[in-house]
Amino acid sequence: MNPLKKSQFKGYKYTETVYNSRGHSSKLSFYSDKKLAQNERFKIIVNSNHFVSNYKKVSTLPKNVQYLAEK
Repeated sequence: MNPLKKSQFKGYKYTETVYNSRGHSSKLSFYSDKKLAQNERFKIIVNSNHFVSNYKKVSTLPKNVQYLAEK
C-alpha cells in the first residue's frame, strides 16, 4: 500500500479547539475523509500524519472538559 499524500486527499480539513482527558485545550488541525456533523461532540484519534484514524460521537464529556468547553 502506498502512503497517501495530502495533495491527493479528498475529504475535509478541520482546525478545532480540542481537549485531552486532563482538560487541557489546544488547537489541532486534522483531516477526515468523512464530514463530521457541526455542533456535535466527538472523541477522535488522529495519527501523526494528521489524518483521523478513528472517531465516535459522544453525548457526555468528563466534568473538567465540559466546564472548559462551555466557557
